[in-house]
Amino acid sequence: MRTKRKIDVKALTVCSLLAAMGVVCKAMLSINITIGSTLLSRLGVHVLFIYLAAINYGPLLGAITGGVIDLLGTLLEAKYPINPAYTLTLALTGAAIWLVFNFLDKKTNLKLFYKILLTVILIQTLVTYPLNTFWNSVFYTGFNLFWAEAIKRAPSVLFYIITYPVILGTLVPLMRKVLGYNKKEKSAA
Repeated sequence: MRTKRKIDVKALTVCSLLAAMGVVCKAMLSINITIGSTLLSRLGVHVLFIYLAAINYGPLLGAITGGVIDLLGTLLEAKYPINPAYTLTLALTGAAIWLVFNFLDKKTNLKLFYKILLTVILIQTLVTYPLNTFWNSVFYTGFNLFWAEAIKRAPSVLFYIITYPVILGTLVPLMRKVLGYNKKEKSAA
């Protein structure tokens, strides 16, 4: 007989708080990089909260956190219409983060920081960068300008690959310690 796995209240509470912080960061702390009136890219820290939820609580809560952050953050920001394609991308990102991190956790003997670094590199280059570039080219620039859109967005991906591992390398162990996550992990150094 199959038993249903329960999601505990602590996990839901923490992911709700992470989603709330991500919503506020998406709406209030995203930085638009422009040349004249042309939007080149947007830099934001809201995806950090999706990484934290997915790494610590699995693909389902990571995906839900990602979808909620995009949906509510876009509503709160009130600059752009809600586009389900971007919401789906952040939800898929939440699930993919857990898949990559969990694979690295089980199959390698890397320290936590290097697992996070590889996860960020793989997620940014194989999931969010190509999907968001695709959606931008479909909805805004035209698909014939896909590569121009990809070149335009490349600096923001580089920014994420450089900054996210450093921030997450500090926050993941701290979060695990504060919340009493007892999984033995090598230090982030």
